[in-house]
Order: sequence, then structure tokens, then C-alpha cells
Amino acid sequence: MGAAAGVRDSKAARTGTRAQGRSSNFELMRIVLMLLIVAHHLLSNSSLAEQIDLANLTPNTRALLVFSMWGKTAINPFVMVTGYFMCTSRLTVRRFAKLYAQIKFYRLGIFAILAVLGFQVVNRAEVFNAVFNIARFAGNGFWCSFVVFYLFIPFYNALIGALDRRQHGLLVAGLITVYTLLPLLFSNATLFNEITWYMVLYFLAAYIRRYPSRYTESAPLSTVALVACVAASVASVLFFAWRGGRLGLPWYYAYRLVSDSNAPLALATGVAIFLFVKNHHVPQSKLINTVASTAFGVLLIHASSGSMSHVVWTEILHVERLLALPTAQMLLAASAMVLGLFAVCSAIDYLRIRFIEPPFLAWVDRLVAGRTEREAA
Repeated sequence: MGAAAGVRDSKAARTGTRAQGRSSNFELMRIVLMLLIVAHHLLSNSSLAEQIDLANLTPNTRALLVFSMWGKTAINPFVMVTGYFMCTSRLTVRRFAKLYAQIKFYRLGIFAILAVLGFQVVNRAEVFNAVFNIARFAGNGFWCSFVVFYLFIPFYNALIGALDRRQHGLLVAGLITVYTLLPLLFSNATLFNEITWYMVLYFLAAYIRRYPSRYTESAPLSTVALVACVAASVASVLFFAWRGGRLGLPWYYAYRLVSDSNAPLALATGVAIFLFVKNHHVPQSKLINTVASTAFGVLLIHASSGSMSHVVWTEILHVERLLALPTAQMLLAASAMVLGLFAVCSAIDYLRIRFIEPPFLAWVDRLVAGRTEREAA
């Protein structure tokens, strides 16, 4: 009995399972990833991008391109956490309702607030997009795609359960070839779809969970891999920014190898981040876990819509002024904006979790219990 318990304890420590609550290493990762996503939006979701001219690069524009380059990379480990834990769990009505209600709460609530304040156009098309945003933008937006992807978890697990190690490995290798290598070699962007890409990440994370090896379990190796991938990603952005300037291409050409989640260095760095975090222990922290529980809400609030992005980055933060500052001051100001925005949105979502979510989930639990009783009868 004691030996069996020891095996379970050592396995839990190695894989980062949640035997003692939420794993603070993964929770800390979620916070950092969301900060990187917010930093990405500082450039991509604002008018600041219009000021980036690759033909006339300055220390400021180079620094800003690197500062904001990690958003698509961060999505990969964010989704992989879901695959790593859910491949041995099951999707419940409560879990899905919690995710769906959070998305709709912020999309509809922020739409109404911005409409009252005069920042949101209200017409038939905009109301339709707000009400049916998940269906309307599935495949073209992270949270809308994520909730559709999430709905099919039972089917992913059924497939995974039917595969042996070799078949599972071939499935992952084949999917990465189709979604990452073919678009790189042949510029076939139509191969990529956010929903199915998250499925690829799910299968990859599930493989890491089910078949640990000395490569995926090594803390030193994952550290070296992360440093190498980060260095290669930064070098690629600086190189393609220079090359894009010579060819007269738009600013986003600099992100050629990290342009979307399936891009080669975005995938490699994302996997390296995940393995690094998995293999390094962080002591349990209630503060980290609490803040991390609001990370998805931070995304839903600050990037709710184009109107919200305009309010946040232009009307409130005036990010268009950043490039006029000295480089060091610009980076400090940009960092302060990202941290401040994260803190405000996190506090808002904490209040939702504290006061709004519990009665809603209690109502869901009653519905589920009532249905179970009726079926039993």
C-alpha cells in the first residue's frame, strides 16, 4: 500500500498533475503567456502597427517588433495544457457551461457598455456578431475557436484511447507535417485552421502525457531547448524585418516564422515553453493560482472586439506615442501598459469569479442533477 502510494506521488510530481490542487508551475505559465498575448495586442490590435516601416527600421521599431512578437507562440502552450490534463479526464456539462458563459458574459456585457458610452456602433450586423460571436467567428479568433475545439474533447479522447504509441506518434507527426511544414514550404495558408490546429496541439500534449521519455522529462534539456528556440525566434524576426525592408513588404513580414501558431518557430518555442514549465517545480501558491484563474478573462475583456481594442489602446493608453520615446523608456512604458492592463482586467474577472460565477454554476448543477434524476426514474 505504501509503495503504491509512493509511485502515485512520484508520478504526480513528475507529470505536474493536480493531486494537491492546481499546479502552480502551469498556473504561473498561464499568467506569463497572457502577458505575452497582451503585449502582442499592443502592436497588432492598435494603430501602432501603422507606424512600423520595415524600410526605415530604427532601434525603437526593432525593439517593439521583438517585444510584441510572442502572441501566437503563447497560444500553443496555453492550449497544450488543456490537452495534457484533459486527455486523462472528461468534459462535463459544468466545465463547458463555465467556459461558454464566461465568453458570452464579456462579449455581450462589453458590447452593451461600449454602446452606452458611444464607442460601439449598434446596428443589425453588430448585434448579430455580438450575440452569435462564437458561431460567427469560429476558426477566426482564439476564444471562439477554442470553445468549439473544447466541445469535441470526448471524441479526441476516444480516438487517443484507440491508438497505440506508434499510431499516436504517427498521427502527431503527420498532422504537424500538414499544418506546419507544408504551409512553410509551399505558402499554402489554406491548410491552417485554428480549431483543427488546437486539435493537433491536444494530440501532441496527450502524447507527451501518455508516453514520457528522457527527452520530454529532462529539465536541463528543456531549458536548453527553450533558450535556443527563443534566440532563434528573435533572430528570425530581426532578419525578416531587414529583408522585408529591402523588398518593400509590410511590417508583419518580420513575423514570418512566428506569424501564426502553426508557424515553425512559434510551434517549437511553444512546445519548449510547455516542457520547460512541466519539468520545473514551482511551490504551490494560492496567489499565483488565483491570478491565473483570471488569465482567460483578461483576454476576453481587453480583446473583446475591435471597438474595445480601440478604446483600450488608443483612447485610454495612447500607444501611438510610444515610438517617439527613447528606446529604454519606450520599453518601460510598454511594459507598464501591459502589466497595468493585465492587473485591471484580472481584478474585474476576479470579481466575476467571486460573485457571479458561483450562483450560475449552482444553477447548472441543479439542472444537471434534475436531468439525472429524471433519467434514473
